[in-house]
Amino acid sequence: MMTDNAEETNDDTNTGGSNSHTQNDDSSSVNVEQRSENTLQIMSSAQGDLDNICGSLVGEKDEDIEKLMKLYSEHAKKVGFSVRKSTTRYNSNGMLVSRVMVCSCQGLRKNASNVNEVRKKTVLTTRTDCKAFLRIKLSTSDEGLYEVKEHVLEHNHPLTREELSYMHRSNRTISDENAVIIEDMLSSGIGATDAYRYMAQEAGGEDMIGYTKRDCINYVNRLKILTIEGGDAQTLLNILEDQSAENDDFFYRVRLDEDGKLSHVFWRDSMMKDDFTIFGDVMVFDTTYRTNKYNLICAPFVGLNNYKKNVMFGCAFLSNEKIETFVWLFETFKKSMGVEVLYHCLQIRTWQ
Repeated sequence: MMTDNAEETNDDTNTGGSNSHTQNDDSSSVNVEQRSENTLQIMSSAQGDLDNICGSLVGEKDEDIEKLMKLYSEHAKKVGFSVRKSTTRYNSNGMLVSRVMVCSCQGLRKNASNVNEVRKKTVLTTRTDCKAFLRIKLSTSDEGLYEVKEHVLEHNHPLTREELSYMHRSNRTISDENAVIIEDMLSSGIGATDAYRYMAQEAGGEDMIGYTKRDCINYVNRLKILTIEGGDAQTLLNILEDQSAENDDFFYRVRLDEDGKLSHVFWRDSMMKDDFTIFGDVMVFDTTYRTNKYNLICAPFVGLNNYKKNVMFGCAFLSNEKIETFVWLFETFKKSMGVEVLYHCLQIRTWQ
């Protein structure tokens, strides 16, 4: 009897366990259904956001106009075109009140005014006078907010497939995180091309990284231009100072940027000055050469002597080709040659 009772007790216990498992299975099914519903809601919300960003953006508001511009860039990326800034307006207080973003195919290329003008290279036609644009204005109803007032959606040119839209210029950006990684790899001796290959592999392909190899190379070049190592800069200054101590007629000037880093340097020795005095009737100034490590622009002043051999009148290293940089360089060159030879500088011709 004891055994039968024990067996009955065990049966009851097993039955209870089965009920417990059944309850757990039921609750698991409920959880799965809830997760499925949540997933569907998320997918539905994401699809709704995608539909909204592909449609008209009229009525969108934000206190930061840059966010509305970024929204239009995302719209362009999804639809398949590139955008650029067109018109920006400010009020009398200097406050931004309006900005127009247009399709990159907006407008038409101007024909060459000179029939004898020869193009250096053939350029593909990218302007089709497309009328698609987005106009953002300072809202009149909501103070401090910018609002999308007009949005023309129609394009008169073929659109890019979404998988290739990353090639558009307005869609190519190097994020801050990627920039830090590129800089770390550069400081470790890894070149721009290898850094790009690594980043593309980590991202899952070139179409997922968000920028091209040329963008990566240009970014690295800008880093080299903006950052000249302190030790190298000091070595250069020491050499120039030693030459100035040995040669009384040695002339050099350096220019620092807003952060106190070396950005431009010019020098000439006494022989260069004598050559300019004698052979300076014609001078060639060329900025097509660049150094390897810092990508600085080598800008020599060159002429011809009586043997038709090249002679140098001066040389400079520049970090950029801005107008103010060339103004500084030419003024420095004139100062280095002295007042008595300035009559040589009669005309400057440029070849674009």
